[in-house]
Amino acid sequence: MSMVSAFCPGHVSCIFQPVSSYDAMSSGSRGVGIRLSIGSKACVEPRDDGVVNIWLDDVQSIAHITRMAAQILAPDRGFDIHISNDLPVSQGFGMSASGAIAAAICIADITGQSRTRAFEAAHAAEVMGGGGLGDVSAIVAGRDVPVRTVAGFPPYGTVVNADFSFPSLTLAVLGPTLETDSVIGDSRRVAAIRDASSSAMEDFLADPTRDSLFETSNRFSLDSGLESPAIRRLISALNAKGYGAGMCMLGNSIFTDAPESVVWAILGRGHARTYSCSSSSKEIVLNRRRSRSLVQSEQHVVAADIEQPDAGPAVQPCVRIVHRREGRDIISAFLEVLRIRIVAVRHLQEAVCQASVVRLLRCRDPDLGERSRRYVEVLLHAFVRYDVLLLRHGSEDALLIE
Repeated sequence: MSMVSAFCPGHVSCIFQPVSSYDAMSSGSRGVGIRLSIGSKACVEPRDDGVVNIWLDDVQSIAHITRMAAQILAPDRGFDIHISNDLPVSQGFGMSASGAIAAAICIADITGQSRTRAFEAAHAAEVMGGGGLGDVSAIVAGRDVPVRTVAGFPPYGTVVNADFSFPSLTLAVLGPTLETDSVIGDSRRVAAIRDASSSAMEDFLADPTRDSLFETSNRFSLDSGLESPAIRRLISALNAKGYGAGMCMLGNSIFTDAPESVVWAILGRGHARTYSCSSSSKEIVLNRRRSRSLVQSEQHVVAADIEQPDAGPAVQPCVRIVHRREGRDIISAFLEVLRIRIVAVRHLQEAVCQASVVRLLRCRDPDLGERSRRYVEVLLHAFVRYDVLLLRHGSEDALLIE
């Protein structure tokens, strides 16, 4: 049985402005970021039983964004997906998007679909899964410093290139993970982010230079209230030594043009995890292998330019109301995360009239078990920021993602 692997660069957002729409393809963010020379590698092998297993750095995981992308592309197919990350997740390095893109490219190759379909699936999963809001469109643009002037995935969104690069970067992680959804799901914080990002983006676009990127990203992280005191102290210390630095969105981490040794001299070795890299316009590379032995392989460069989208929506929605007597089989399928198709935001909102709270009423069926209930919680958490009541079990009706 053949195995396909792909490498995808990571991405740091320096400034971002969330933009929500009824359509996942036109949702995302405006902003500026740095496409990294390091990222994620995915190895995907098809299965015959329809089960999707995912391992992140050799630990089996739900990995809901990658899983969503897989379900969008091939809802009835099974895969073993192994993702190895060069950088930690939930620290502003775009690892969720990078891993989802790498896996989606592999699945698209296995199932005979276009690379554009793979990119669209990764973007939809990222937006609806509460990960980054613009990492996918920035990464697939293939530019060192992608500038997202219009939110969304092409052709809805627009990404241009700033005319500079970073031959050397240090990334430093200062604290625990920061879940993107905990920030972009908070309306007050989003309002502050939008206010701060408007002026920062306007000033950067007026002067799209390296110095301007550091200055505007610093102002944005401070005015938005996103940066911690520890991040502010390190940025100020690096600035005092003549280096540029900024907060990675969204994480307890910074990017800087200072070498690792300077960061260690300020913080003390062992007080932060550091990573050396550069900006990159490196293509996404796909490898086809005949077996796990990796003896014979074919290498293909996945072009960064985006094809025109196929006719019809990239994410085909399906929403219906079911009665409780149907519930057992349907809920079981939902819990196993095997037959789910992601529903476009507009269809969810039309179906439930913008319910104000997402709630999980736990299933009373003891046969489902705690592990199955946990699957539901993780999946529902992915939709929290869309203010949708997704599932009721044991009541007269249930809104179900099929």
